[in-house]
Formats: sequence, structure tokens, C-alpha cells
Amino acid sequence: AGLALAPVPASAAAPALAGTRSGILYFDKVARPPTVRADGDRVSIEWTVWRGGFDKDVIEKGSGSFAVGDNSANDAVDELVRTMADGTVRRATIPASFNFDADPARPTYLELRAEAPTPTRKR
Repeated sequence: AGLALAPVPASAAAPALAGTRSGILYFDKVARPPTVRADGDRVSIEWTVWRGGFDKDVIEKGSGSFAVGDNSANDAVDELVRTMADGTVRRATIPASFNFDADPARPTYLELRAEAPTPTRKR
């Protein structure tokens, strides 16, 4: 007899993807109400990068902060954080044209968490 497959519950369905004009596809694992970050707004991010898919080996993890639009972050990251509210966790497939990874023939898989930077205390 053949293998019987159980139906997939609606809660396990793949998330709906959104896209940007530049071709980045993304979905929010942890969504917050949309926000707009303008040039000069500071944002702290944590990131994880995979090659070959989100279920493959992690090739990089890190954190940092930058001012939106200051050209210190990859253009794909800058574009994604512009609509991420604090606490949002976004997974994105970055087209090879962004030169995010060393292999220009393959897309990069990225997860970002965005937060407002923690103010430094004056002493």
C-alpha cells in the first residue's frame, strides 16, 4: 500500500510573501505594525545569513547599528529596515544582484531583527 499523507493544517501553511520594487522577497516571522524609517534614522539589527535556503547551514551571524541611508549597510538591508518596526523579525531572499554574498550567481537568505538603538548613558 502507498504512504498516506495527512492534510497540512492551515497554521502550517507557508507565509505570504511580500516583495520590494528591487526584487527582494520577504515575510515577517514576528510582525509589528508597519513603520517608516527615514534617511538618518538609527537602527540596530541582528542578522543571520544562510546560503542555499533557510534550512541550510548558517554562514554568518552578527549585530550592529547604522543610520538608514548612510551607505554603511548593504542596499538590501537598508531597503528592508525602512519598513520594519522595532521588534520585527523579517526573513528575506536577497537577489544576487545586491552582491550580498561572495557567490553572485545565487540569492542570499537573510533574517533581520530591527530595534531602535539603545541610548548611551552620559556620565
